[in-house]
Amino acid sequence: MKLKCCTPIRLPPKLDWHLLAPLLGRAREALARYDEILKTIPAPLLEILKWEEAVYTLRAQNINAGLTEILKFSLDGQAEEKRAAMLQKILHAKEALDLACRWMKPLNSAFLCKLHSILKKDAPNPDEIGKFRKRQNWIGEQGCPIEEAYFFPPKARFLSKHMLDWESYARKKEEPLVQLAVLFAQVLIIHTFMDGNGRAARHYIPAFLYRKKLLSKPFLFLSVYFEAHKLQYFQKLFDISEENAWEEWIAYFLKGIEDRSKTMKAQSIRLYDLYQETGDKELFLHPVSLKKRKALAEQSKGLFVFEPLFDAIR
Repeated sequence: MKLKCCTPIRLPPKLDWHLLAPLLGRAREALARYDEILKTIPAPLLEILKWEEAVYTLRAQNINAGLTEILKFSLDGQAEEKRAAMLQKILHAKEALDLACRWMKPLNSAFLCKLHSILKKDAPNPDEIGKFRKRQNWIGEQGCPIEEAYFFPPKARFLSKHMLDWESYARKKEEPLVQLAVLFAQVLIIHTFMDGNGRAARHYIPAFLYRKKLLSKPFLFLSVYFEAHKLQYFQKLFDISEENAWEEWIAYFLKGIEDRSKTMKAQSIRLYDLYQETGDKELFLHPVSLKKRKALAEQSKGLFVFEPLFDAIR
């Protein structure tokens, strides 16, 4: 079977800035207003937002869990065997997100490889964890054979060249939100790893925004937005490779920045208000708390969680 593999363009793409300017303005304004709130809230109080991202980043792989379930599993590791394997992937996502939020080295391909090595630490083939792929992969319906795929990333022998171009563009001084949208999409088009590319790219977002000083804390996550607009997500990425439709993808991405900035601003305010009401920092650092077990067991029949935290971000 002869494959029609994608050939990514050299970055940056040529863009129609008249189309993007209004969306860019709204995204930057929403992000700035969100950051005004972030500056006033201690980062530990926002950890629950990382857990939400860790859960949603795996929805595309049909791994579904509630925040209550995953926080309880993070404490005691107790779950039915098949369920435990799925929940463990969410814990890996949270671990990788923690790394992304504290990463101080260059945001290059080595950073993506480090994220991938955590996200995929339970993968069956250790030779493919945290390393550029050495064979062809493809994209189609989950579990489909190569004959039924609808997208073929570049051949493995060209990956180093494409990622060097990606890194070169990442070092340039460009409009950062547009640059981020392009860098994110290009990782998925190149498909650097056999799988897990989307998760690694999504973890790149908060690190980039923080490094570019668009946020005072690395707390802007887009997985909830991508999941809510999943068909557009895949279609617009596909249209880049087929029609070079970069403006449409960037517009979609900027709308996501605006949407999540507004939503997470409201979530952050509710969490901070809740903290001021309770005055108990321990509940935010450890929503499933060992010291609360006995007191909460009688009320929640063994489900040791602090429910207002979850209500605050719904």
